[in-house]
Amino acid sequence: MKNQLITISLSTLLMTSIASAHDVWLTAKPISDRIIAEIGYGHDFPSKGRLPNRQDYFVLPQITTEQGSEPLESTGADYVYEYKQNLKNADNFIISTNMKPMFWSRTKEGWRPLNKQQAEQASYCQFSVKFAKTIVSDGNIKLDSYIFKPIGQELEIVPINNIFSKNEQVDLFQVFYRGKPLSYSQVEIDSAEYIKNSHNHSHTANNESKHPPHTAEYSVTSNNNGIISVKHLPAGEWMLLTKYKQPFENSEQCDESVAVATLSFKR
Repeated sequence: MKNQLITISLSTLLMTSIASAHDVWLTAKPISDRIIAEIGYGHDFPSKGRLPNRQDYFVLPQITTEQGSEPLESTGADYVYEYKQNLKNADNFIISTNMKPMFWSRTKEGWRPLNKQQAEQASYCQFSVKFAKTIVSDGNIKLDSYIFKPIGQELEIVPINNIFSKNEQVDLFQVFYRGKPLSYSQVEIDSAEYIKNSHNHSHTANNESKHPPHTAEYSVTSNNNGIISVKHLPAGEWMLLTKYKQPFENSEQCDESVAVATLSFKR
């Protein structure tokens, strides 16, 4: 094959993480006559976010099916949303959201949502936007075709084959940036079980995180076509994460522009 897939096995050595700031992810499940979705924000996937007063940081999640996309409604509880409509003939669906673009500067007092011109003595500034989506399936062998296509997020991870099937030998994913395949993109893969057993940290009053750098359970780099291949993941909850960095257009205002995307699913 001209562009040979870069494949990792479950015995791959752990590699250093690309993520140190708070991650954003989604989980969702049908409950009776509705769908409940939760935004995760932090480092303890798959739990919902716990930091207070962050509701306005996020775009209202939306559900995507073969019929199109519709917004969810807030339940009034932080990080928790619902979709009350009956999903007719929808055996699978996507929930997506993003954290609104924000400046974040490291100061002596910790991280602040300011640029370098607003924050005193900022040592580093990042203009970041974080995208999240989750795919939910009832275990049907066949997934609808839209599952394998980008939904329009600036940075996005898309499955190429059926990640819910027990018959697959490998799981294939493709990374897109602004609708085009992103080559040589590092992708981290973590299970909920691994996160639970490896994370132990806290936050001080000034919002400084007290924990060692995260080491991903698996890490792989996409090929020329933005594709990664990994030996079929065991049953459980999984999150894939990737980043795209570039210099910020005005260096006096901020240092880097960073897009982050996660894809989560349970199988």
